[in-house]
Amino acid sequence: MSVWPYGIALQDALLSLPEPVLIVGNKVTDGDSMGCIVALLDFLREEAIEAYTYFGVPPSSDLGWMITPEDDLEQHIVTGK
Repeated sequence: MSVWPYGIALQDALLSLPEPVLIVGNKVTDGDSMGCIVALLDFLREEAIEAYTYFGVPPSSDLGWMITPEDDLEQHIVTGK
């Protein structure tokens, strides 16, 4: 397993984050950053870690399909789910 510059495996660092985890996207999200956000969100959810996304500008419709309303922090605050 590769080690990122902080001396522990990235997977272990992610698993040790306090919940809920907020994944913040670029101000204007592109395909690469959205793919990374979705991969990180899926990894955390598979590990039963509560996680949400936040975007400064909502993703365009050609990228927005990659996340659900339940993934979005603002939706979570409004609906409480």
